[in-house]
Amino acid sequence: MSGPWVSVVTVCRNARELLPETIESVIAQDFDDFEYIVVDGASDDGSLEVIDNYREFIDQFVSEPDKGVYDAMNKAAAQALGKYIIFINAGDVFATDNVLSLARRISPDEADFLYGISYWINDGKLSDWKTRPLNEMWKRNAFSHQSLFSRTNLLKRRPFDTSLKIVADYKFIFERYTEGCIFFNLDFPIAYMLPGGISDLGIYKRTFERWSVVAKIRPKISTHIYFIKLLLTEIIPQHFRRMLR
Repeated sequence: MSGPWVSVVTVCRNARELLPETIESVIAQDFDDFEYIVVDGASDDGSLEVIDNYREFIDQFVSEPDKGVYDAMNKAAAQALGKYIIFINAGDVFATDNVLSLARRISPDEADFLYGISYWINDGKLSDWKTRPLNEMWKRNAFSHQSLFSRTNLLKRRPFDTSLKIVADYKFIFERYTEGCIFFNLDFPIAYMLPGGISDLGIYKRTFERWSVVAKIRPKISTHIYFIKLLLTEIIPQHFRRMLR
């Protein structure tokens, strides 16, 4: 017996204030062919009580200690039954109530990845994360993971690399792109996201992690030149501007 078209996953830890809106955006979808998985990292802030209020809408649930967000996402993928999987984590919400039905309707059967537009919510204002050309994915993310439907079996076979703390999802996507997987641009809004609150140290770590990933897959001089220039012209100046505020 085949599974649902998509597995929607929420991973969380101590996110009591964020969970209701996230969960309600999932269960409000005008689409029935999906399962909902919630993986909690042994929260102790009341998140479990919030989740329990929605248990009738959650198909699979686990709450146990994990080794970080990517470990939790791997746990979800391992038990997911859908053809595709999308991560709408605590603090994220679907852009509209028909995201899943529209994605199903316009996506080609052969696509390995479906992606669309996402938006940051910052102080009540929206700023869009427009998709970038796939052939420039070695430079930056082409889309957010909140706007990405991935073939579940690909993630089961090649889980997120938990040795990476910030760009494991990027590594998974970029590797599949270079291997020739089929990406399809849905070209409509998928999700709204809260800012990640990444510190300057986080920005440095993210850049160096992505550099290490790309250098192994694209071992060219231009790769190193790009990341050196990125650090010198964007990352370091941004750091000093913040210091001067």
